[in-house]
Amino acid sequence: MRWRLYALVPLILLALAGCGDDDGGGSAPDGAGQRRNLAPGEALISYSIVGGSQNIDNELEIQPDGSYTVERGKEKLTGTISQARLASLEKLFTDAAFEDIQSDTTRLNDINGQPNYDIRYNGHPVTVIHGITNGKLIPIAAALDAFIASPPTD
Repeated sequence: MRWRLYALVPLILLALAGCGDDDGGGSAPDGAGQRRNLAPGEALISYSIVGGSQNIDNELEIQPDGSYTVERGKEKLTGTISQARLASLEKLFTDAAFEDIQSDTTRLNDINGQPNYDIRYNGHPVTVIHGITNGKLIPIAAALDAFIASPPTD
């Protein structure tokens, strides 16, 4: 089923290329960048890590109000984080100039058992196949992996 999701990524990227709000859109907590107006139900942050030698299958979605859903395999958890914690996550994305990072879908011959990543923040998607090599994405992935491993309860 995941292959269908990955097959849709190029189409979604093309569709999003023509979409958007150039005036900056919505507001964000202190310390975060300017939010664009997201579609109803669209997550502010979404993160998916799949595959690799450990056969990982984790997903995270965080809404602008701080509510979140974590899926670790078949386990599903929900909760809400504070706006301060949400702002600290958003700061990781703005500090990395996430909206300037492009997807890396280069298929490598030697994948070293690395998983594939789909990361979306504020409507900007980044897909990475065969492990993260962009240093700007490493702290983002580490923070979101930690969130998935131990979802906050604030």
